Amino acid sequence: MVRRRTVIRLEKRRKSEDRFSVIRWEIHINLGKRNYKTRDILGAYQDMQATMNKVESILKD
Repeated sequence: MVRRRTVIRLEKRRKSEDRFSVIRWEIHINLGKRNYKTRDILGAYQDMQATMNKVESILKD
């Protein structure tokens, strides 16, 4: 059986109250002996928060 693990690292870079602050995602996917690193994804901080809230609400139900 191949162990598959996905590691998501989130780095926040924001200036005080900037709505469209840059968020950098690094997603590392571990498939057996191979490591894949995806491109960085840029997004707005509040959009990210909204997505996280949706995910949390789905997981709670």
